Amino acid sequence: MTRRSWPWLLAATIALAAPAHAAGPRDEARPTFYWYQGRPQPLELQPNRLAVQLASPAAEAGLEAGMAAAGISIMSVSPTGLSGWRLLELSPEEATPGPDPVALVAARLDAVEAIAGVEFASPVFAGRDGGWIAASPEILVRLRSSAGPAPEQLLAALAPDAGILERDFGGLPGAYRMESRARDGFAVLALANRLAEDPRVAWAEPDMQFSARHGGGAAPMQAALIPNDPDFGNAWGIHNTGQFGGTPGVDMGGVEAWDVTTGSADIKVLILDVGVQLDHPDLHVAGGADFTGEATGGYPGNGCDNHGTAVAGCVSAVLDNAYGTVGIAPGCPLLAARIGVSDPSCSGFFSTAASWTVYALAWGFVRGARVSNNSNWYGFSSNAIDDAYASTLAGGMLHFASAGNGGPAPLGYPASLPSVIAVAALQPSGQLAPFSNYGLDIPLCGPGTLVYTTDRTGPYGWVSGDFVFAGGTSFSSPYAAGVAALLFSQNPSRSASEVRALLESGARDLGAPGFDPFYGYGLVNARNSLTLGQGAADVAAGGPSVPARLSAAPNPFAGGVTLRFGLTAAGPTSVEIFDAGGRRVRALAAGARAAGPHSVTWDGRDETGRPTPAGIYFARLHTARGSISRRLIRLEAGAR
Repeated sequence: MTRRSWPWLLAATIALAAPAHAAGPRDEARPTFYWYQGRPQPLELQPNRLAVQLASPAAEAGLEAGMAAAGISIMSVSPTGLSGWRLLELSPEEATPGPDPVALVAARLDAVEAIAGVEFASPVFAGRDGGWIAASPEILVRLRSSAGPAPEQLLAALAPDAGILERDFGGLPGAYRMESRARDGFAVLALANRLAEDPRVAWAEPDMQFSARHGGGAAPMQAALIPNDPDFGNAWGIHNTGQFGGTPGVDMGGVEAWDVTTGSADIKVLILDVGVQLDHPDLHVAGGADFTGEATGGYPGNGCDNHGTAVAGCVSAVLDNAYGTVGIAPGCPLLAARIGVSDPSCSGFFSTAASWTVYALAWGFVRGARVSNNSNWYGFSSNAIDDAYASTLAGGMLHFASAGNGGPAPLGYPASLPSVIAVAALQPSGQLAPFSNYGLDIPLCGPGTLVYTTDRTGPYGWVSGDFVFAGGTSFSSPYAAGVAALLFSQNPSRSASEVRALLESGARDLGAPGFDPFYGYGLVNARNSLTLGQGAADVAAGGPSVPARLSAAPNPFAGGVTLRFGLTAAGPTSVEIFDAGGRRVRALAAGARAAGPHSVTWDGRDETGRPTPAGIYFARLHTARGSISRRLIRLEAGAR
């Protein structure tokens, strides 16, 4: 592969006077940090690994010979899944870092770059998923709106050794994709950091390549609209009759919801994964695209790319075709965006790059997706991905992601973003799955064990048949996304925040009354949320625990948030704000109120009038009949 030459857009680099840099760590030639959300984030160097980009597959033989000639012993060379890239594992004697591991890795990179056929070499850092992160030659950067009238001249002055490849990258105004002339990952990281420290730059980062992993996989076998799909009896999450030792009725109210809508063909759901079998006979598909460079059109690209097909079936497996199973929103078609390449050992890890997710979200948005699902846990957090999620949410696309399978472990990325709804996993009994993440950042639960869904047909897939039992938050998340698609189908004019409020208000409360750190608002329930969406007060047993509804919009918010609630009976009422530690921050309203709709606004300030910091808060509505809580996410002032 030959590195591209850039079409230079400026005849000359114009030296522009730059304001003083923002406070932060000094520039380093070999940094082990990058800037994320305006703060330096450490990168843990792995001295026993290097990542290299080869000009062609034939260059691999020369790589090993050149490394040996340089006195560097390699234990293994493995493809990362990205075209032309290899991950080098050094032999145990080489893995000893010595007193200055950064200098040692830099010297090894110099040796590798001198080998014929090597186009680029990068240090390798540890990913949060237990995998790896490596820099590429490309840099993603977004300028602030106040950067001035000549943004490309500014970039030429700040980064004279880099060229512009793309403007308004990923549909983000003021964002650019650039390529550095450097052949060393340390140098690219240093350039990105220098850009990020300039006050005219909103963010800058290398287009990092990194490993990610799925939030689940194949699992071992353990008067409403009833479909004729022969295996529908396995779909306890849609219609729980007590199968698999479950609790009858603890489900998403799917068959009752289908009496209202089975989904609209105009409401598309974007699946970000390692590809979906687009011609699976039991999937409702609108199209696909591949952002990895492998040109599969959205199909899986190797024998281990199985995860996305199983995720897709939870949303859009076809109804009443006398075949297989059914998804919760069978009338809503899928858009399949391939954003990763599975590890060839089928370990559950895959390789990806930050730009691939940005491109996928922009593609889905342009094609009219109202809902997205990402059942994966990334090993790297990206400013570009943050902005892509936030901007498409602002445009009306509601986002979901698997909470993760780490119990009380920190929430995975991108589920941790305030623009994404994280979903935990339940068992057929209604108990939280023992593997599921839980905590104050997770508002909803969905069926996540013994999920019967679509598998790749033919010689590929997790099992020999066309369907599989799967488990993990990978499958609770698309179920919740499918319920959101039903709500958009019921009323396409709804905003994303309105659909989110209906999901949370209609959830079946399973833990302590109201929001709790184990179940959030509870099990997503299509029947309840659609009923609330029709303006009716009645919901199924296990719905909201008091005769009142409480919604918040916008949520997340940076300025103020309006809390709306409906009372079914007159009486004393109070609305209070609490922080995540349970301390009262503000009393908004107290006194007698009539039955009917009401609203109050919180301006983000405490009782003394001081602005509260960004974070998680709870609005609590208390009536004579009980209390109900709503989780609020307060963003930094000026957040996009």
